[in-house]
Amino acid sequence: MKLKWRSIAERAYNRNFDIEDIATAMGPALVSDFRDETTPGFFENLRNICEEQENLLIKDNVRERFEALRQDAGTGIGRRVLDNVIRLSEQDEVTIKTAITAIERAGVERIAKSGRQMEEHAQHETSVSRASHMRPRLEEASAKAPVTSVARQMLKIEKSASRSSTKRKGLEEGPRVK
Repeated sequence: MKLKWRSIAERAYNRNFDIEDIATAMGPALVSDFRDETTPGFFENLRNICEEQENLLIKDNVRERFEALRQDAGTGIGRRVLDNVIRLSEQDEVTIKTAITAIERAGVERIAKSGRQMEEHAQHETSVSRASHMRPRLEEASAKAPVTSVARQMLKIEKSASRSSTKRKGLEEGPRVK
């Protein structure tokens, strides 16, 4: 399990962390996965193709242009983004919103996959009954994860989000104790 996802698993397992803390940490973990599993110019090229299509009166067949990005997409989450963009482009007009939606879908899939992995890891490390509270917490946090913000950040439409959590100093600023 990658370090950022391990941090999320620890937060989900520890009931002292709010759902918001877990959801907030999912943004940087997704950004890290997107950056690690694609080439540096992939999202810029994707954005350029989508923006060009917005301005054309007669639309191009963009499937070939998207297919040309397959090498840059890599084999992981970038490939899911590319597959989603191609599928969406066949259904509707290609705009920057198409790219955002494709990235959001890939991000939601990654969060779900990582959630299953975290839960399984916790069940191996502790008893099944102690790890059972993780699933509802992860599902609730997943619903609040900043997936749209991450998509806009990857396309450089939005500035980088803040770190996974704020630096806390002292007892009064730690996670809320229940």
